[in-house]
Amino acid sequence: MASTDEIVRTIVLRARPSVVWDAIADARKFGEWFRCTIDGPFVVNQINNCRSTYPGSEDAEFQILVTAIEPETYFAYSWSPGDDGTGADQLDQDIGETLVEFTLKPTSEGTELTIRESGFDALPDTHRGQSYRRNSEGWDIQATNIADYVDG
Repeated sequence: MASTDEIVRTIVLRARPSVVWDAIADARKFGEWFRCTIDGPFVVNQINNCRSTYPGSEDAEFQILVTAIEPETYFAYSWSPGDDGTGADQLDQDIGETLVEFTLKPTSEGTELTIRESGFDALPDTHRGQSYRRNSEGWDIQATNIADYVDG
């Protein structure tokens, strides 16, 4: 039976790890491929306010809390994946949070990037299934977006 607690996407990119890392750890560049604006640089233990620029979701707002930055190998943040109906996904202990992790490994082809979002089983029943489905589809799109951005 497939896990409902985590979503994992692994892709091999032609770009060097330093290029992939820059696309993930630089908030402006992250926003270009993730399709959002971010209010400042990524800093561990700091909340960033984000606004979607994704077609059809323009102006939807969300927050991320950067939890780890390990240069050229690992970047992580937590966020609340549940939509409360207002269009704003703020960090919310009542909804719960998931952890998003980007792990980079150099390969002979370039970089293996693993994107993992976990913690769905701890979300309330009212948010768990919809959040898992929406984010599973979303990470398919974002894996393509970052590949186009760094390999383009």
